[in-house]
Amino acid sequence: MSKLLNGESTTVLAKTECAPPEQVVNFIRRVIREEKFYEGMERRKNLRYPITIPVKATPLDDRCHPAGEPFLGVTRDISIGGLCLYHLAPIETHFLQLELATNSGSGASLQVLLQVVRCLQTGPLFEIAGRFVGSE
Repeated sequence: MSKLLNGESTTVLAKTECAPPEQVVNFIRRVIREEKFYEGMERRKNLRYPITIPVKATPLDDRCHPAGEPFLGVTRDISIGGLCLYHLAPIETHFLQLELATNSGSGASLQVLLQVVRCLQTGPLFEIAGRFVGSE
């Protein structure tokens, strides 16, 4: 759950069986805190919001059929148009089926299709970013 307090984002990660390793969560929080804000003209259409939540991701082929085992990643930020997440390994596919869930206890979740636009190694993790192109 993320709340805005006086313009600052705070993130709470629920302790569950599917929670990512604590060192991964700590690394992502450190990246968010240290991120330098771009001072030039913003080219993105939508604002990004830093948030650290677990996300289940299933690699899909170009026909949107499963192309690998599902994995657990952790988001770095999210916007209306897409998100950035971290994972322990690179991905080879152009699409991911994501399952996003709230930590509010309501059980609310969303299945969304992400078109991957980059997958780069960042320290010990891989940063995977993309745009939302469909949902269920």
